[in-house]
Amino acid sequence: MFALIERLGKDRGILHALGDTDSMVFVKPEGMDTDVFNQHIHEITDVVNRLSPYKKGIPLLKIEDVNYVDDELEPLYVLAVSSKRYALYNKRWKDDTGQWHEGIRLRKCTNHGLGSYINPPEYHSKLPVPYAKDNDPICTARWIDDLWTLAIRRAEASPLQADTEMILEEAIYNLLGDTPAISKETVSTWEVFKKVDDIPDIRPFSFFVTLPGIEE
Repeated sequence: MFALIERLGKDRGILHALGDTDSMVFVKPEGMDTDVFNQHIHEITDVVNRLSPYKKGIPLLKIEDVNYVDDELEPLYVLAVSSKRYALYNKRWKDDTGQWHEGIRLRKCTNHGLGSYINPPEYHSKLPVPYAKDNDPICTARWIDDLWTLAIRRAEASPLQADTEMILEEAIYNLLGDTPAISKETVSTWEVFKKVDDIPDIRPFSFFVTLPGIEE
């Protein structure tokens, strides 16, 4: 499936930023008209969906809702580390009165690599935005939203190089302060069990919490 979607894009002069199994984030080539690009994407989804083994109305591939604002297509940008670590965002946002404002609006982000960390208690964002609330994150937790927002702002400010820190340590400290990074681990192997078997009532496939070691 992935190879088919990739091939359909290349045949139309379109490459992708990332993809995973049955999804792909296509990138509009410089010089290609937006309407032409959108037409190509619809053509690709139509071709793929002809192969669907499911009943009518259940597509294999569809254009996700994050591409739209009030049912209108809005340019979507991506910052990606890998196929499972990425954020999608707009460069402007609309308020409740329908007015547009310049600024990053996070639309979708992943918590891959961060999901094992326990959410900081009573976390309140230091990057308040009108379109999001602390108890209604775009990702799985508001602090992860904020980390991605910091990374996006840094990427938008200047091109990232291979050795560029996506988020500066100072920015992370200003965001999370002295909050300990507590992670939740699973006793999933015999090796892990032998390391923690002195914890009272510990057993296979139960959970325990850890604090990461501090580098000198």
